[in-house]
Amino acid sequence: MLPREKQKKMVISLYWTVELLSIILWSFYYQKLDKNWFPLQLIYFVAGIITMFFAIFVLPESPSYLVSKQDFE
Repeated sequence: MLPREKQKKMVISLYWTVELLSIILWSFYYQKLDKNWFPLQLIYFVAGIITMFFAIFVLPESPSYLVSKQDFE
């Protein structure tokens, strides 16, 4: 298992990488493929909903969060 600080840095790096790629893909889509915004927005909306449910039901709560809520079990 990776140290906690290294895990945080990896998550932040992954987030910004996805954000940058998303902006690049949006720009390419609008300039070269189609000016209609709805299909791409729908894809991002559905992906966001799926990711939210995955995070809520599959990912465990972090130990630091549980300690901050005084849940030591």
